[in-house]
Amino acid sequence: MIRYFLTNYSFKLRLRIAFAVMIALSVSACGFISYYISARVVQDNALKLSQDALNKSSQAFDEKLRHVAVSLMTLFISSAFDEAMKDVVAGARPPISSITRRSRRPSCR
Repeated sequence: MIRYFLTNYSFKLRLRIAFAVMIALSVSACGFISYYISARVVQDNALKLSQDALNKSSQAFDEKLRHVAVSLMTLFISSAFDEAMKDVVAGARPPISSITRRSRRPSCR
């Protein structure tokens, strides 16, 4: 096949075909290499972005847990909680406040 290519075509045509093949090979090689490089960059950026999102959500979760812990500590330290716990241990029921005794009837204004 190579012998047929070398003998039956003119030198000018063979030179044009060789240049076209070289250009096609170089363009396809550059395209493949640039695709490979960009795929790696996108993959690295996606991994970094997902790690950042996970870190931010874990920080927000930690902050909310910290707020819960602070509010529970405040509750445990308060004297009202101590009195309520003493009443629970003694078996006494706390008095019903006037807020819970409200009438369920709609008010006419």
